[in-house]
Amino acid sequence: MKYQFLPERILLGHPEIDFQHEMLFFVMTGLQRLVKKSGGRDEGIDFAHLESIFKLIEDYTATHFAYEEELMQTSHYQDVSNHAMEHRQFENTMIEFAEKFVTLDDNLERVVLAKRILDFLYEWVNTHIALSDRRFFQTMPDRKT
Repeated sequence: MKYQFLPERILLGHPEIDFQHEMLFFVMTGLQRLVKKSGGRDEGIDFAHLESIFKLIEDYTATHFAYEEELMQTSHYQDVSNHAMEHRQFENTMIEFAEKFVTLDDNLERVVLAKRILDFLYEWVNTHIALSDRRFFQTMPDRKT
């Protein structure tokens, strides 16, 4: 399957998980476009736009993390508790970002926060998905890659 947003280096060979990761990249691409569109100018990022991105990420993590953790449980993955802890840390960080965002009334500060969120998400992709998720999927006997 060809993915529009998901970089090939992130593919894990599990169609459902890869599709779910594609959804995260779709949201990240939207956030990146908002940041680029703002160009660091005073008009910044519209409150409703960033608020909707927080909601999308919240919905995404609720379904994706539950699915992935269930897959780990049924596969008897030995490191499921540490992996799930990484998921909780991600959720907590996103909650902190969302709480910080609602306190901002300066548009330029919103742009700065949006850039920090993007940095965090790219770091997540490069550490959690590329390393932790890959470690799990390499243990699955019916993996595709």
